[in-house]
Amino acid sequence: MDHSVKRTTRRSEDRRSWPVFEWLRSLGTRNMPDLHSIARARRVTSVITVVFGLPAVLCQWLYVLLYQQDNLFLLYLPLPMALLLLASLVRTVRLPGTQLPEQILPASVLVYTLACMTYRAAFPKTFPPDIDLIMLLLLVLAGTSVCLRLPPVRAGIALVLLLVLHSLPLLVAIAERRLIGHQLLSGVMTELSLTSLLALMYTSVWTQLALGRSEATSRQMTQLSQTDHLTGLRNRRSLYASIESLMAEGQQAIEEAALQTADHAEPEPASGPPRPTTFSLVLLDIDHFKSVNDTFGHASGDTVLCGVAGVLQTFVRQRDLAGRWGGEEFLMALPGVPLERASMIAERLRQQLAEAPILPNRPITASFGVTAWLPGETPEALIARADAAMYHAKNGGRNRVEASSALQDTASGTVSEAWHTQLT
Repeated sequence: MDHSVKRTTRRSEDRRSWPVFEWLRSLGTRNMPDLHSIARARRVTSVITVVFGLPAVLCQWLYVLLYQQDNLFLLYLPLPMALLLLASLVRTVRLPGTQLPEQILPASVLVYTLACMTYRAAFPKTFPPDIDLIMLLLLVLAGTSVCLRLPPVRAGIALVLLLVLHSLPLLVAIAERRLIGHQLLSGVMTELSLTSLLALMYTSVWTQLALGRSEATSRQMTQLSQTDHLTGLRNRRSLYASIESLMAEGQQAIEEAALQTADHAEPEPASGPPRPTTFSLVLLDIDHFKSVNDTFGHASGDTVLCGVAGVLQTFVRQRDLAGRWGGEEFLMALPGVPLERASMIAERLRQQLAEAPILPNRPITASFGVTAWLPGETPEALIARADAAMYHAKNGGRNRVEASSALQDTASGTVSEAWHTQLT
């Protein structure tokens, strides 16, 4: 009994990984398509091609077997195509997330459709008109695969070739005046509908792809504008924007708490993690960095900068922010961390940095300035206090941590600075 339950659970989990279910789960999660969604659309199209193409090919073969056994071309042509579609279906069901090699299925559907269309155009009298609807379905499936797999020019040429081959019997019948009245009108309407469908399919696919590439390029440009090109950390602009965001969140959390206290209301349960009402900044400056450049060269200076950045990346938590503030200065923002704890974190980072083998036979140290945000304080004032604390550590002998606490003078309304050394 337990084994059957496990097998059922495993099968249900496998089904959830089928491309169709992945596509359904992704609906509504993106406002704009990207290159990953285009790749997923290709996988979904392959599944749809198998699901609808296999019955269509089998019905075509069964019709010819029952009513036109002497038509050897249409009798034997569907067999390899049906086997290929069946193999792809079995592989998808038994091994979810895997299909036949990416280009085999769409290329086979396209070649099969072109062969049937060519035979229909060359021998219209021996082609059974009862399977025209099946040919329309195969043409749509082939057109979809063409639009998703080929470059725009090649896809356009393939679609035009499919449409010409499909409409050629109608054009010949019109030229020979064999179609009149409603037959002529019905044929023209069918070709116009098919042409419109494939044209819309072509334009929609490539519009989606262009939008996806545009969005990917936009994201890449945004990331480049917010990243320091040497260290790969956030740059000054990104850090400043993040500090402003942390200040806004903290101010909003304080105001909401004040309103709840004034109304004597119980706090509403938060749907996510609570917003921190404070955060701390850690500003560090590499000691004697100029002498490293003068003694070992600028390449070694870049090595030091990248080494310090690597230590920062491995040290910070997921919610913390770290970046290069400028030159040999780096900055960390610690959401929800008070001043005393931030000083302890800076001290651990100082020790880890001093022990890191960044340059051979040359220890790399840094001076740290730590400060915590006060409600209503501007980014400039907060960063200035961290900068002053860092220079206080420099003047105190380097390779040390200094913390700055701003004490509000209620009598005069001015802010005075009280400096104290933490964990040196």
